Amino acid sequence: MRIVSKRIAYRTILLGAFLSPLLFVSCKKEAINTPGNSVTSDNISDADAPGIYKTASGGTKLVLRPGPKEGQDAWVQWYEYDPSYADGNTATSWEIKVESWTINGGVINLRELIKFAALSQIPDTTNIVSAKLFLYGFDSDPYFPQGNSSYPGSPYNSYGDNACYVERVVSDWDESTVTWNNQPLITEKNRATLAPSTSQWNYNTSVDVTQLVKTMVKNSRNYGFRINLQNETIYRAIAFYSSDATDATKRPKLVITYQ
Repeated sequence: MRIVSKRIAYRTILLGAFLSPLLFVSCKKEAINTPGNSVTSDNISDADAPGIYKTASGGTKLVLRPGPKEGQDAWVQWYEYDPSYADGNTATSWEIKVESWTINGGVINLRELIKFAALSQIPDTTNIVSAKLFLYGFDSDPYFPQGNSSYPGSPYNSYGDNACYVERVVSDWDESTVTWNNQPLITEKNRATLAPSTSQWNYNTSVDVTQLVKTMVKNSRNYGFRINLQNETIYRAIAFYSSDATDATKRPKLVITYQ
């Protein structure tokens, strides 16, 4: 896979604990650690390490944090002054970028797609109890010099906050070929809300995606999530590390508990 989009500096120019691998239905397999008969809390927290665990109540906790080989995420972009942006692919980017900004006075919009392939290991008869998506902000980026647009004292607060929707994708897509022009369909039903950032950098957050995951598992249709601004108007931006991040502790994480 390769990035064919233009890397322009945007602001300057811009059922159970042991699941059978036979249930896995993705072209990119995520290795899931099974730590023996470990028993863990039913509560979901940022401390949950990747793997499959029994919970204290007799359920199962699945913690997914894929790396560059297994992770499936890419942002898609549209720029009003250059149609070629809408054909660009960012599969190997270490960033998750969601924004509406300008380059030379022209509007550019970015949306993020992310899929945890190993979610498909959960049988459709399973009762999903809870699911939470964790995202981790980076501390600097020359292609994202202003950082997150919403935080106390930000010069962009007057334009509105950078709250996002996390919505369920309902058609297939491929990380290595997805673009703005061929981005998959989504549904607004049961969409979750990603709260506005509270800091310019290092904004770590989580969002409850229980209802979205329930539908994915019940329908055996795991096409992942789309993250986009609630209001795609300038100047709003938020960014996190992707599954291609060098630091494994900064990659997106999905934690699910089920019975």
